[in-house]
Amino acid sequence: MDVMSFEKNHICGAWNLLNLCLSSPHRTPAGFDFFSSVSAMMVKHTTNGTIRRLDAVLPMGHGQSKLVTEQICRNAAARTPISARILLAGQTADDTVNWIWNATEALPLTVR
Repeated sequence: MDVMSFEKNHICGAWNLLNLCLSSPHRTPAGFDFFSSVSAMMVKHTTNGTIRRLDAVLPMGHGQSKLVTEQICRNAAARTPISARILLAGQTADDTVNWIWNATEALPLTVR
């Protein structure tokens, strides 16, 4: 899937949530925490450790959409009073019923 397939629901969804935070009647808007993905960090190259260009991320729509949304969060934090944070938690959970990882997830694929 390309990055455009994530635009309507995911990228615009984050945009709408940021605007909802900014519409708060309080002096300080609600904060916004965005859970990104390590796929946004799977890069071909970086400049001074920061990734600013979409073509720096491997050509996966998921990772590219996360990078676009990270940039939207950075711009919102720089240009508005909102506190927007980008969190990279990685994969932290497995199947709590069978106690096994899905064989197609990144961690089991890496171990295998």
